[in-house]
Amino acid sequence: MIEDSLHLEDEASLACDLCIIGAGPAGIALARKAASPSCRVILLESGGLEVEEDLQVLNKGFSSPLNLKGMEEGRARALGGAGRLWAGQCLPFDDIDFAQRPWVAHSGWPIDAAQLQPFVDEAKRFFCVEEDVFDARNYGLFGLQAPPWQADRLKAMFTVYTPDVDVGKTHFAALKADANVTVLLHATATEIRTDETGTVTSGVAVKTWSGKSLTINAPVVALCAGGLENARLLLLSRSVNPKGLGNEHDLVGRFFQDHPNGITATLTSDGAHLQDRFRLLYRRDKRYFPKFALSETLQRERQVLNANAHLVFDYPSESGMASLQEIVRGIRAQRLPDRMRAHIWRLLRDFPDVAAAAWRRLQGQSPRAKPSAVHLQCYLEQEPSAQNRVQLDETRRDRLGVPMVKVTWDVGTLERETLTTITQTAIDEFHRLGLGDFKMADWLTAPGDAWKAQLSDCNHHAGTTKMARDARDGVVDTDGQVFGVKGLYACGGSTFPTSGYANPTLVIVALALRLGDHLRQRHEETGVRAVA
Repeated sequence: MIEDSLHLEDEASLACDLCIIGAGPAGIALARKAASPSCRVILLESGGLEVEEDLQVLNKGFSSPLNLKGMEEGRARALGGAGRLWAGQCLPFDDIDFAQRPWVAHSGWPIDAAQLQPFVDEAKRFFCVEEDVFDARNYGLFGLQAPPWQADRLKAMFTVYTPDVDVGKTHFAALKADANVTVLLHATATEIRTDETGTVTSGVAVKTWSGKSLTINAPVVALCAGGLENARLLLLSRSVNPKGLGNEHDLVGRFFQDHPNGITATLTSDGAHLQDRFRLLYRRDKRYFPKFALSETLQRERQVLNANAHLVFDYPSESGMASLQEIVRGIRAQRLPDRMRAHIWRLLRDFPDVAAAAWRRLQGQSPRAKPSAVHLQCYLEQEPSAQNRVQLDETRRDRLGVPMVKVTWDVGTLERETLTTITQTAIDEFHRLGLGDFKMADWLTAPGDAWKAQLSDCNHHAGTTKMARDARDGVVDTDGQVFGVKGLYACGGSTFPTSGYANPTLVIVALALRLGDHLRQRHEETGVRAVA
């Protein structure tokens, strides 16, 4: 069922067996997996059914030395969470992403790819991509030949877009009908409650936008609020321990990662022929994005991070093709673009190109026209660093009186070496295959740190409640339970020790489903129920 906390009395108390904080993809997947007649779930959502602009001010924070735009732009307080904003790209991690690599500090997951694979398969079903693969075989679906990359340099790969992008809307009816789940809207968690020792979870303190205070009594709490909020909540929970929960070794909030990315090269020759194999492909209700990544062999040889890349095609801004792209983007975002009359006029003026584009779309291929420019855009894994971290800003508080987040986010030598490696490798391979000649961006090899300003974040927040075998190395154990606090779990990207280059949502949901499996088994074994 779905309820609004704004209708509850001030100081009201609710009880459940499992309280989940955050109704994004992880929280919704966990709720649907764990709930049963013997396991009542309350799923807390800070926002409402739709994105309400005034509530988003709670996402405000500060970052340095690099600008983390995704702190505000990449998060949504509403049913579906950041799943309201993402494009829907699904991709599993590579095997090397789980490995301990001597040249990558703090690398190595305490679980391996094989242990996670059953839940990745389940996550693929969750996103309706269970029949899909993510490699060069996808070219065959469209009668295309995969680029014959040198296997020890690059590999062809694809992201597959789920047809069910908005997780909140997709699962709304099921959540509303489920008597074992209560989705509580406009309910912002402000602290995790424990016993007087700080070692046993007892529930969650909640505030509403209207200023009411609520208490959720629960023996098990799961943080599914993202890489920033999961850490923030642990640090805020200091009624018993001033360091916060799970922070005996000062690791909560550390090892923050994103996917630094930027345009690193531009084609100097004609690029029209590249559109067939390097633009979006379409099959029924799904989109397939052709990309390429560094081979594991080259990563080990050069001792660099994992990385992938794709081509970006620019078209003249006043062309019918550019207007068609803008209108399609607007439709997907459920809004019409500005200057709609001008766009329609350009569509009519360039009708032959637009008609050809529509025909190609029916054949599963992106529109083809003469691009004004073709760029190489690269996405990087980020090396975990204890200096990159989420902290509380005790000098600034949000509308609810809670300290805001401040994030230290920077990149270093290994990221630059990786960026240079994938860029030069792509340039060499495109030239070798006669596909075109790219020129590396001057900023990439310029002296000093100015290159960092050319990179952007990707709204992929990870690492701040790191999974580890030991409390001296991380915040949660291999089940996701916070070290030293019985019944408190963290789930999602915040638990990633490393984050590869993959769009993280598929693996986030896989971890949520894995946690749901663990909690169901734990609940059946212990039979612990909430105290009303």
